[in-house]
Amino acid sequence: REAAAQEGQRGAKVAVSEAEAKSKADAAEMEEAAEGEGAVEAEARKQAGDGMGNHEGEGSSFSRAGSSLSGLTGETLLNAAGSNMGTSSGKDEYLNVLTSKAGGARGKKSRTRQAPRQRDDLPEVEVDVPKPRVEQPDILEVEIVKPTKTSILGITCASIPGKDGVKIGELNSQGLAAKSGRLYAGDTIVTIDGQPVHDTSEAANLLRAAEASVKLGILCTTAAQLELEVPHVIETIVSVRIMNAQKEYLVKWSPSARRTWASIVQLMELQADEMWEHFESTCIKREVTIHRGARGFGIELVGNCIVNLDEQSDAKKSGQLQ
Repeated sequence: REAAAQEGQRGAKVAVSEAEAKSKADAAEMEEAAEGEGAVEAEARKQAGDGMGNHEGEGSSFSRAGSSLSGLTGETLLNAAGSNMGTSSGKDEYLNVLTSKAGGARGKKSRTRQAPRQRDDLPEVEVDVPKPRVEQPDILEVEIVKPTKTSILGITCASIPGKDGVKIGELNSQGLAAKSGRLYAGDTIVTIDGQPVHDTSEAANLLRAAEASVKLGILCTTAAQLELEVPHVIETIVSVRIMNAQKEYLVKWSPSARRTWASIVQLMELQADEMWEHFESTCIKREVTIHRGARGFGIELVGNCIVNLDEQSDAKKSGQLQ
């Protein structure tokens, strides 16, 4: 009985040793399979990351990488990373499984990386740039009644070298132009009935063709008034404005009663400095209250002078500012 008991104990120890050995072998095999799974997952993630560089097909790269991981975590992975991992044929089989699940061997993808978009290919954006104001020469329209085509206006014109328009050289005292009292020898005609005039022949034809009345566009500037044969002098200063960031004064001329804009320099040259000082010191000053709208006050200033008013602003609608 004692011998039989010892023999049973030895059999039990052998069974335990065999179980432990088998358990260690199974653990080693599972660890090796896990390492193989980690390598497969890392490789798939790397391939998925390479697919991110393509501008097209990004979704397909991720979906293919995901399917690779899901397909390699089951029986296929164990078969590839099992007992054959230690042999070269097993490694080849493992790589074949990996590449077949991950979409082919690296470096043989059919898609190509697109070149970055160049700046020249970007769409052009149109920018609305405000155009600067262009101040047109001051034109005075003079209308002369001409009952018939044969009525005598009595205007003799001369060309202006290098410039458009014609200059009135002489007025017949018996003609309609002189009798109107609104034209002077030395005036420059730039338009006749709205049509630009370039030379004397064109002006003569337009004047002859006019009937009932004729409208003459006369250049009316401070410099033009100084060229009239009948001496003109400044009678008074009427108003002031800002032009090209400088003040200009509206002056009234005598004897024609025409009005032109003159700079401070021109006023000084015409010896109108006392008149200018008087105008500046006697300008009427009053307090004006305006209300801010949704778009602000609607006042455009240059220095302390108003140069423009928004049509929808309270400042414009109230009529208190100009």
